[in-house]
Amino acid sequence: MLSQNIIPTVIAENLCAQLINFQQQIMTRPAAEQFPTQQEVNLQTKLITNIIKINKHNATDVATKAINEFLRFIKKDDPQLAKAVAEKYAHFIGADPIAIKDVSEPQVEDDVPPFDEACFEQHKHILTTCERTDARDRINCQQRIVNKQWLEYNLFQYCLPPAQRRFIASETTYHDLFNHSKVVAQIKEFLAQKAVMKTAA
Repeated sequence: MLSQNIIPTVIAENLCAQLINFQQQIMTRPAAEQFPTQQEVNLQTKLITNIIKINKHNATDVATKAINEFLRFIKKDDPQLAKAVAEKYAHFIGADPIAIKDVSEPQVEDDVPPFDEACFEQHKHILTTCERTDARDRINCQQRIVNKQWLEYNLFQYCLPPAQRRFIASETTYHDLFNHSKVVAQIKEFLAQKAVMKTAA
């Protein structure tokens, strides 16, 4: 399976190949007919527009990852400066500041969850009561007694698309780095949207 970082580049290259082949077909016509029809002009315009959009999106994604690495470096010495730089960068590229990874987030492996999907299936029901949990609450998860709010956060990550998941491996630092009330708000919004979609289905 292709990496999500590679897919946009492959799609753009395929579209470029289609555009070149399309133009070569036009050039095989007699000299007096080597002009695209209106339908062909529209098709070429769509191909070019999509190529530009994909390349722009991919470039922005690469730049955002680079700035996030830089922000981590700054945060070690000056967290406030890192936050200010993140806000300035978001303004510079015309993005919502929340699109730039919060530099206060713990740096963890995105693809290494602290538990498997079997645990998610077993405990996902607790997300429906997440607003009633206390920071000191503990729960049994795969023969481990863990912080319930930390577990709720990681369970919620399984509800997100894989590219957006940010698992927190250590429960001991969770409350120092996260405002759980904000996590609860995100969980409740997700559950509300899910309920609406289920009703509409």
